[in-house]
Amino acid sequence: MNSYDVVIIGGGITGASALYYLSKNKNIKTILFDKNAQLGQGASGSWGFLSRVFHHKLEVTKLAQQCFDYHYNFKEHFGGDNHYIQTGSLYFLKKDSIPEFSAHLDFFKSSNVDFEMLEAKEGKRRFPEFCWYEDDIAIYEPRAGLTGLGSSVNHLASRGCQGENKVCLGTGVKRITYKNDAVCGVELQDGTFVSSKVVVLCAGAWSTGLMGFEEQLPFFPKVIQLNRFNRYRRDFKLPFFIDLPRNTFGHHLPTGSFIGGYLREQSSSEDVMPGKVNSIEANEAKYEIGKRINWIKNAALEGGLCAVESYSKQGFGHVKWSNKIKNLLYTGGFSCTGYLLFPVSGKKIVNKIVEVL
Repeated sequence: MNSYDVVIIGGGITGASALYYLSKNKNIKTILFDKNAQLGQGASGSWGFLSRVFHHKLEVTKLAQQCFDYHYNFKEHFGGDNHYIQTGSLYFLKKDSIPEFSAHLDFFKSSNVDFEMLEAKEGKRRFPEFCWYEDDIAIYEPRAGLTGLGSSVNHLASRGCQGENKVCLGTGVKRITYKNDAVCGVELQDGTFVSSKVVVLCAGAWSTGLMGFEEQLPFFPKVIQLNRFNRYRRDFKLPFFIDLPRNTFGHHLPTGSFIGGYLREQSSSEDVMPGKVNSIEANEAKYEIGKRINWIKNAALEGGLCAVESYSKQGFGHVKWSNKIKNLLYTGGFSCTGYLLFPVSGKKIVNKIVEVL
């Protein structure tokens, strides 16, 4: 029977950073399980993550500003290359919503964040690829950028595999096991039991299916539509965009194609990523994004993914002990914030675990 001090469930950015920071403590033996064949498959980083310094909630904006340095200077902090590409990002707002964001703008100014306010006329001149409407206004932040295909996750996990620490890919966890209201380990899909003193849930929206008991988690799953569109390759550096009124987003990829999506209204009880969507759903996403990006109206659609993200009612992530089971620690954020939270969450997880071990 395998025995560890800590079992981490989920190999996204939070799970990988937890393993990385736990590896600094040589007395804590840790193993990470992920059901997929590669790390970060359910994370936004699989598609090239946007590192930004603006969010519609001020608490997350402050956190993003704090964590920006970790992405921009990833090699300096962690010794590896996360393939960071500086692109900038556009946030589309309605003019009458600007007062709602006044606190963000004041925070930007006080923090010397590089940003501009663009009205439709100036935005259309500078970024002609985007559709503009006369009542739109945009916040443009040149400091934002993209990281490549989960490279941050993979580097943190590989650095975390020191001593007896391990990462097990393609290894699904069937259930968390507990005795006398305390964690005693996990049962894997193949029936193997792994004992541990602490279990850390970093599986995001997929966590609820592993609990085996009734407890309200502080986050819930929601479906996001992701689609990829083809066009001829050309060299350009257009920013990532987030259209807050329409809940659409997207960015151009180095291949010359484009990936984008929109937030669907319904929540999801799925415990797995649903996979490719049908043509009706994919074309609906194309229509929504085509309102913003001119050329997508006539672009070839490769297909879609229905991605499940974790959302929290408070609007930012959690690192919290279970109310019912001793030494069960669960973490949750919401779309893309895992990448904002990872240096903070990783350290928080370690601090909480050290307290009980």
